[in-house]
Amino acid sequence: MKYIRDLRHVIAAAVAGLAVAVLAGGGTAASATQAAAPSNTSPPTISGEAREGQRLTGSRGEWTGTEPMTFAFRWLRCDRTGDDCWPISGATALS
Repeated sequence: MKYIRDLRHVIAAAVAGLAVAVLAGGGTAASATQAAAPSNTSPPTISGEAREGQRLTGSRGEWTGTEPMTFAFRWLRCDRTGDDCWPISGATALS
């Protein structure tokens, strides 16, 4: 998994073709209290058959941290080895 962190504690996790971005603390960069960065307690998953014409469904996994959390999704197309991945245009929902 690849983690990216900024003032708003954004985490991006790529798992077998599904990228999940998590924003904690309502998206504010500054507040009276420090927002707890999101921490993944159960990884995102993909179910279904990875075959042309078949529908895949993702789950966001389980996260702890300052609420509310906002989730964003991006599906990736990868080569047969799971490398060389790129975003699928418009694919931003869990299924």
